[in-house]
Amino acid sequence: MTYIPKLSVRLVHEGKMKYSVDGPLNSPDVIYRQFAKLFKNKMQEEMVIVFLNSQLMPVGVQVAGVGSSQTCIVDKSAIFRTAILSGAYGIIMMHNHPSGNATESEQDIDITKEMIKVGKLLSIPVLDHIIVTDNSYNSMRESEKVKF
Repeated sequence: MTYIPKLSVRLVHEGKMKYSVDGPLNSPDVIYRQFAKLFKNKMQEEMVIVFLNSQLMPVGVQVAGVGSSQTCIVDKSAIFRTAILSGAYGIIMMHNHPSGNATESEQDIDITKEMIKVGKLLSIPVLDHIIVTDNSYNSMRESEKVKF
């Protein structure tokens, strides 16, 4: 007789962030004001994913990648695995540009398009991708360079 391993996957809570969210994350400005401090004075790019419930309240946050001063590699499957396990309705992608220029790069556009495709397949929409600098932000949804 051959035994097949019984598997399970569980979400591991790595800790808690001290955040007081006043209401739903329903606009890029609100999202920026709530999470910009995560990126303050960072010298390298970091990608943070905010997982939301159907009322657009955060159910979790994941640092999805840390890179250099000009690039950051993310694992799309790990992001959506966390989204599924957390029961997320949708996700918001956020990353910083240490250069101070919030304009999206071609790489930013490409990763956003890929994430949107995966999100549609899994019925977990990417609601926005926000690029953050120390003093400003750029919502890719509002810039309309990518169709959400």
